[in-house]
Amino acid sequence: MDANLPAFKENLSAQSYNITMTSKQYVLMLEDDADDRHITETTISELGYSIPIKFLSYGRELITYLTQAEEPCLILVDYNPVTGVDTIRQLKTHPDFNHIPLIVLSEVASPNHIRQCYQLGASSVIKKPGTAEMTKHKIELFFKYWFEAAEV
Repeated sequence: MDANLPAFKENLSAQSYNITMTSKQYVLMLEDDADDRHITETTISELGYSIPIKFLSYGRELITYLTQAEEPCLILVDYNPVTGVDTIRQLKTHPDFNHIPLIVLSEVASPNHIRQCYQLGASSVIKKPGTAEMTKHKIELFFKYWFEAAEV
């Protein structure tokens, strides 16, 4: 392990980021759990991000919503074991929306599950953390990567 990693992590967490999206940019999150929605919004606010997040509860709403709304810059999908594969496939095979980065959030992290998500076209797979502190840390790293390092 790199001896500088703890200092880097401490410095990263101590910084406040004021990332503001353009008026048309937002993140679309497919999440049916009200507590997870609240944690996400609260953490983003506490970290100082000004990134609008719009929520949908069910995968079956996704394509209908996208055809009627402004296009999001990212789509986060809470992987549902029953409908998750269909949701990812539906989005990534749709010619109007398959270019939008799709990030899969999952409580499952088996190699087969991760491989399947990437084969279906996911841009990233993130295992949901088990604690509030780790959730905040992952959200911070996620937003730092997608809105500072990557181009969306």
